[in-house]
This record gives sequence, C-alpha cells and structure tokens, in this order.
Amino acid sequence: MELLDRSIIDRSIIDRGITLEDVLNSQMLNGGPLPKPPSLAEIAAALQKPKSPLFVESFLLMVLIPRILDNVRVRRLNLMMEEESMRVIAPALLALILLSNAACAGSPQPDSANGYSPQTSPDHWQPSKSISGGFRRDLVGNPLQTGPFKYQLKITAGTRAAAHQHSKDVHVKVLSGSMFIIIGEPLESSRARHFAAGSVFVVPAHAWHDEWWDEETVLEAEGVGPMETVYKSQ
Repeated sequence: MELLDRSIIDRSIIDRGITLEDVLNSQMLNGGPLPKPPSLAEIAAALQKPKSPLFVESFLLMVLIPRILDNVRVRRLNLMMEEESMRVIAPALLALILLSNAACAGSPQPDSANGYSPQTSPDHWQPSKSISGGFRRDLVGNPLQTGPFKYQLKITAGTRAAAHQHSKDVHVKVLSGSMFIIIGEPLESSRARHFAAGSVFVVPAHAWHDEWWDEETVLEAEGVGPMETVYKSQ
C-alpha cells in the first residue's frame, strides 16, 4: 500500500511510514495517538485533484478515521462515566432502603400481648385484642410509648377479661353501663366491686385484677406510659 502524498498529510506521519493498514491494525483504536488531520485548505486543495486510490486512502486516514475514532472514544468515555455513576448511586440507594426499613421498624406497631394498636382516629372503633367482643379507640397517645395516654373501651354484655396487671396506675371512668371488678389477690368473687355509670376508680400498678360486664358498657382509661400489661395465664 502506497504512502500518502506529502501535500496532504503531516511530514512526521510520512517519516514514520504510517499507512491506512497501519492505522487499522495499530493501537490507535485503543486510545493511542492519532495522525494530525489536514487543514481545511489542504482538504480543499486535495478535492481538486483526481480521485485516485491514494486520495481515497488519504481521505480515510486523515479525515474520516480520526473522527470515527473520536466518536468511539466519546462513547467509551460516556460508558465509563455511566459505570462510575452506578458505583456511586447504588450504595446511596441501598442506604436509603436501609434507612426506610429502620424508620418503619421504629414506628408504632400493634402489640397483641398487651392488646394495644397504633394511634387511631377518635371516631374509629377497632376490635380489641385483649377483650374478646370488645372495641377500642385511642384518644391521646399510646400506652406503649412515653407520655400520657387515654383510650375508650366498648364492651358487650356477658364479656369477661382474663386476670391481668399493668405496670402503671390506670384511672378508669365508667361512661355508660356498669361493670364488676376484683382488684388484688385473692381473686375471689366475694371481693368483687360493682361500678355503675359515672363511677371513677383506680387500678394500682402491679395489682392483679379480674373484671366482667353483664351489660354493654363504655369505659375510659388513662395513665402515663410506657405501660406494660401482663396476663396471669402467661
């Protein structure tokens, strides 16, 4: 293959004996040095000459191939930048997921052992987890958390709660209906007390108590959390 015309290409290229075949087979495709492209004046002058095979080779080597290789390099650089971005973004996404999971884990969750559920609307009654057939709605706070709490219980006639105790004092008000309760051991029926609508009483902390209802009743209980409830059967 002939060398390029000295009027078209840089003399240093001719001195090195670079041909089109050398370019295609060399490390130029892998980021090596490229021949210096001709100026616009040199290209214009070359276009006036007969379109010989040497001219075609010269045009490919000096104009088209360097620009093609530049495009390849740009695409390769963009790919490297995308890969680098993924290496930075992936750990950040993982950290966000972990933080989100931690936030969810720290939010109030239902506690089946204590019969409490997360804060609900005061107008929304939910089935009680501690009293079968009963319903509950939270008015202030949550007994499982630090701070004051207040909730109401709506209990159907014929319901009886399993004997249990609380870790904090609980102030109870009978809003409607009535109830029976035994506070403190021994838990004998002869020690039962009856509280009608409008009654107010306190269940002391750590006092075992047994309670039941012969008619539909609405209670209001309040205290200061965190409070734990333990059942005698546990």
